[in-house]
Amino acid sequence: MRNHTRAARAHFIFAGCYALSGGALLVAGPLLGVEIGWHLPACVGALAVPHAVMGWGAAKAKNWARVLTLVLAFPALLAVPLGTLVAIQLISYCWLAWDGRGGLPAAARMPATAR
Repeated sequence: MRNHTRAARAHFIFAGCYALSGGALLVAGPLLGVEIGWHLPACVGALAVPHAVMGWGAAKAKNWARVLTLVLAFPALLAVPLGTLVAIQLISYCWLAWDGRGGLPAAARMPATAR
């Protein structure tokens, strides 16, 4: 499986988790007799939209999705322990370009003995 497919899968999982959490908050409030309102579920559910868009971009191997994933993954390193593990995995998927080149262009011109 290619790295952009793995990143897309992770973003779609995040989008699903945020959407389910927002829906659960919306339903659980009246069932428990607690007034939550619509603000908290809407904010949690709204986090699903950027992840779904980035998942779509990653599935199509768009460079902007790779860059946005990197931008969001670096602050997630501070969310110890689970956020750190997920962020490290996403950074490893997105560090190199998704266009089929295996590494940096300068490394491709180096002789094999120097690598």
